[in-house]
Amino acid sequence: SMEQLHTQVMKVRQQLLSARVINGALQEGIIGDDEGCDAAAWIDLSIMMEQYLDGPEVDVDIIMADGESVYEAMADNWPTIEPYF
Repeated sequence: SMEQLHTQVMKVRQQLLSARVINGALQEGIIGDDEGCDAAAWIDLSIMMEQYLDGPEVDVDIIMADGESVYEAMADNWPTIEPYF
């Protein structure tokens, strides 16, 4: 349901907002923690969600910098067993 989806998105959002960069690594943290740096100051913590579509899976990965694509890769994924995809 949309209510369950919203609840899960809010949990993930809260985890992302508490993430810290410590010694160059992204780690789980506590909001207000003084150790490391606020991850949101270093990386975009936006969440993108997509509808599940059954069938073959192909990944298209793109790394962007200053609005330009600097790396692209495509991979034909092996079949998975639900609910793990």
